[in-house]
Amino acid sequence: MQQQSHLASARIAYRILRGLARVDGPESAAERQLLYRLGEALGLSESERATLPPLHSLGELPESERPADLQREGEHVLALLLRVAAADGFTKIERDWLEAERQAWNVSPASFARLALDAHDAREAERTSRQQASEQRRIERAYRRQRQTLITAGLFVVAAVLIGWRARSHFETRAGWHEVEHEIERSLVLVATRYVLERGEERELELLSLGTGFVVADGCVATNKHVVEPWKFASCAQHLAEGWRLAEDSVVWALWPEGARVLDAQGQLDFSRAVSSVDGSVRLLARAPDAFELREVRVRVDGKTLKTQREVHADDNNDLALLSVSSKIALAPAPLGALSAPRKTDDVLIVGFPRGTSVFEDGIAECSPVAGSIRKMQSTILVSAPVLDGNSGGPLLDRDGRVIGIATRVAHDASMGVCIAVEHLQRLLAEAGR
Repeated sequence: MQQQSHLASARIAYRILRGLARVDGPESAAERQLLYRLGEALGLSESERATLPPLHSLGELPESERPADLQREGEHVLALLLRVAAADGFTKIERDWLEAERQAWNVSPASFARLALDAHDAREAERTSRQQASEQRRIERAYRRQRQTLITAGLFVVAAVLIGWRARSHFETRAGWHEVEHEIERSLVLVATRYVLERGEERELELLSLGTGFVVADGCVATNKHVVEPWKFASCAQHLAEGWRLAEDSVVWALWPEGARVLDAQGQLDFSRAVSSVDGSVRLLARAPDAFELREVRVRVDGKTLKTQREVHADDNNDLALLSVSSKIALAPAPLGALSAPRKTDDVLIVGFPRGTSVFEDGIAECSPVAGSIRKMQSTILVSAPVLDGNSGGPLLDRDGRVIGIATRVAHDASMGVCIAVEHLQRLLAEAGR
């Protein structure tokens, strides 16, 4: 029974607390926070706190609903009311309202004054606690800023050291690559394939494919299959889909060593200066197995562009070919295979003739190496250096100047170069008896 009496008093107290919070206008944030805490302290559930209506005065309650021990309960209620009123400072309206409640609860002026002082002291203690917490947060923020300043200064020092180291490393790397480039130039050749497509009685269509090759053994040059047999690849798919066919006896393979004159006075390829298949000095020695796949091709029919399917050679690790060269050109075989296993982020160099003859300003075959680093090291190697037209078939070199791959194509997003790992070339050499 006593517990029910206390619960009834708690409900009355909470309702009056809500009434007091609205005496001088809408509830303030401080009052709402305190009401929440006091409601929990009174043992009221969250649903009760949400549904109990505000009570603006004890006088609104019928005599039958008022607490039996009015003065004792009143002191507890007034203590809570004073805490709420003190949360955002006493106003005159709140003071008058509280005085009326003191009389309604039959609490003496002395007891009320003591309760008011306690509420004031509690409010000051909370304010002091908040100020101390705010000062602590300010000190922590200042400490974090100071720490960040020190870290930033330290990072600047580290960056300066790294920049100096990288600059020195860069010059050392460039010097190292100069030596590697000088050595591989003795193995490098520009490769051209000239061929003719024909279609019934129509005029023949003469095409040219350019790439890079390098000597891998005496009288043996490695390059890409798509350089020496371009009609199998996507570059010719549209012509073949439109009915053009390779004239088998039209294929000419020609090689010029690095540093040789390759252009005539009109800026065209000078095949008379090349070592070529015309006199039998060059022939196709071996190639990796063909692997075809269906690709969508656009063709022109009666002035309209249509889509069709065509079998073309896949972009894979079978894009390798070997040329046999019987001429006495002064070329040295490039060393194959790394001395230690290549890893991601290792520096590498692609050497070849990017953009083909378009960059030979004086008509001389001059290689244009491009440095990068390994991004993926498996059967297919991805590097941060692009493989431009004309670079195809060129060697991918490590810092020791050894061939670890063969450049074949650019990645689909053009941000990386795709190379075939050297073990595929070594396997083809073994099959060809070299």
